[in-house]
Amino acid sequence: MAVINGTAGNDILQGGDSADFMYGMDGNDTLSGGAGNDALNGGPGDDILNGGDGRDYVAYSDATAGVVINLASGTASGGGGNDTLTGVESAFGSPFADTITGDSGANSLYGRAGDDILDGGAGDDSLAGDEGNDTLIGGLGRDSIVLYSATSGVTVNLALGTASGGGLGNDTLSGIEAVEGSSFADTISGGDGGDVLAGWGGDDVIDGGGGNDRADFSGNFSDYSIVYDAEAARFTITDLTATRDGRNLIRGVESFQFSDVVKTAAQLSGVPDLDITPPELISLSPAYGATGVALDTNLVAVFSEPMQRGTGTIILRHADGTEIERFDMATSNNVTIAGTTVTIDPTINLMPGTGYTLEVPVGAVKDLAGNADMGNGRIPFTTTGTTQIGTENNDRLTGGADVDLLDGAAGDDELDGGAGNDTLLGGAGTDTLIGGSGNDTLDGGVGADRMEGGRGTDIYYVDNVADLVVELDNAVGAAPTPRPGLDLGGAIDKVIASVSFSLGAYVENLTLAAASGNLSGSGNGLDNVLIGNEGNNSLTGAGGNDNIDGGAGADAALYSANRSNYTWAKTSTGFTVVDATGAEGTDTLSGIERLHFSNTKLAYDLDGHAGQTAKLLGAVFGVASVANKQYVGIGLQLLDGGMSYEALASLAVEVTGKTSHAEVVSLLWSNLFGSAPTTAQAAPVVALLDGGWTVAALTVLAADYIVNTSNINLVGLTQSGIEFV
Repeated sequence: MAVINGTAGNDILQGGDSADFMYGMDGNDTLSGGAGNDALNGGPGDDILNGGDGRDYVAYSDATAGVVINLASGTASGGGGNDTLTGVESAFGSPFADTITGDSGANSLYGRAGDDILDGGAGDDSLAGDEGNDTLIGGLGRDSIVLYSATSGVTVNLALGTASGGGLGNDTLSGIEAVEGSSFADTISGGDGGDVLAGWGGDDVIDGGGGNDRADFSGNFSDYSIVYDAEAARFTITDLTATRDGRNLIRGVESFQFSDVVKTAAQLSGVPDLDITPPELISLSPAYGATGVALDTNLVAVFSEPMQRGTGTIILRHADGTEIERFDMATSNNVTIAGTTVTIDPTINLMPGTGYTLEVPVGAVKDLAGNADMGNGRIPFTTTGTTQIGTENNDRLTGGADVDLLDGAAGDDELDGGAGNDTLLGGAGTDTLIGGSGNDTLDGGVGADRMEGGRGTDIYYVDNVADLVVELDNAVGAAPTPRPGLDLGGAIDKVIASVSFSLGAYVENLTLAAASGNLSGSGNGLDNVLIGNEGNNSLTGAGGNDNIDGGAGADAALYSANRSNYTWAKTSTGFTVVDATGAEGTDTLSGIERLHFSNTKLAYDLDGHAGQTAKLLGAVFGVASVANKQYVGIGLQLLDGGMSYEALASLAVEVTGKTSHAEVVSLLWSNLFGSAPTTAQAAPVVALLDGGWTVAALTVLAADYIVNTSNINLVGLTQSGIEFV
């Protein structure tokens, strides 16, 4: 290896065709490695380091502080300068805390001393944290943790994401599928995917864990003694060459790689062979590091064979790590698998000009034989579009024909997206947002904002009762008129409101935002879709044939006329309500527990608050009280407001004026069985109260008793509902 040193000035150093070690020393130097596997150290100063052909690395061993190295962007900063890197495949950090990021190729990253962060990116990378408590992130590809510098045995557990001991600190691992052990006695455990585990020197203990794993050895197959213990399901593989791989105890591994041959566990143990080949990822869209990704894109992976759901959770994050959405592989409807293709469909469109990362754990999908994909790690990508951010003043931001993100920040701003599918964020202040043509997302932020979506399918975020949403008739592009317009253009607009809200003209859909409490929402003359949140919502479809979903909570659908104007029928998910006059159309309801008419109300949640109210009325006040609409209304109001079943039971008995245990027992007994109990009948129940039972507990027991539910005809009420005011 040729050694080429610079001076304290600004040097230009050129390597030859062989492997060179180049050291620029002080100054702003230019180092070009040429052919061969070169080592480049610019020294202090702002240097240009070009590895050229071969597998080249940059070294920062003499840096005076931690460095940030990014092979993908070709930059290195800190510790004595700002360097530009090209043609570099590997990096050695400083003795301090470094952050080293690879590119899409196969990189070797070495942290050296200090608490380092190593991120391999795409490609099959080798990561060595060395001393310090390091964070190793494999990314895409089959990535390895390398433990050659350990001074004693190391314990590695890929399932837990940990590596410790051997003088290398306590490291945190993610996206690592391979282990290169030390020269000492290591304990190595794999994860759920297909791992490659090599103990190398020392007497190692290896457990492959889940997935189809491989153990690697440095010698020929004939160089080893192999014994299989069927009871322990464990191999003992001893290297007959004393100074090489040692004696290894191995279990949970499906294949063994020797320097001259690969053997399966079945071949070595006599157990019949199985399909143990992990599926191969053929293509990924968007690709690793992709830019210009469409805002409505789905994330699609294509494999070499048909796939099925695995385990774990896929997470979509902003580039800064903020979590956006989780996709549980066991339950998510946003993950679909069709043959060899796996598709992830985020519930919201992405933001323009924004960086994202999709985290895919090992074993999220697997082939039909149960072989887990080794995991795609972290997949970064950036969406299409340009970004403009305002100041604390009153700004006017105008987008172009591209997809734009306009953020007004503070001040009373005017944002005009122009053409394209734009995202407009008002921020603080009283803002005016104009989407223009295209499918736009408008969020006024804090303050009373005016939002005009323009043509296209628009989404509005409303967080102030004074927010104004103005939408066009997409058929003609006309401004809205006072009439409840029929949007003939086919574009479906939506408001997502964290306050109570009524839709204006030409807006079709309303969703009440989660964690916003008990809200009301109203439609218009169109065929609306109204969706509640987890609170107790009041939803009014108004004209048109509406689809109303209350979600969780005790939700009500409101109608403007007397009960006699409507017919309704229960369905498997809710109700179909028909206005006989046609004014309010035919509505399809789900997640709705109450129907409100102008002259009365009906509660159908007989498995919830309505049922508890009816049962307590029957047990405490008698069967006839269930028909008392005022009593029912009081009970529902208290329970819907947060009072517990037991607290309402205690209050109901208190209202009757019965205070002694004997009086309470007589009251409940009489209402259940039609006559007062005898002394013998009452005695054991009174004894329960005397012994510590609460009146509330006894009352709930009586209310839930089958005699009481039969008396009040709870089954019948489930079909007819219970009236209240």
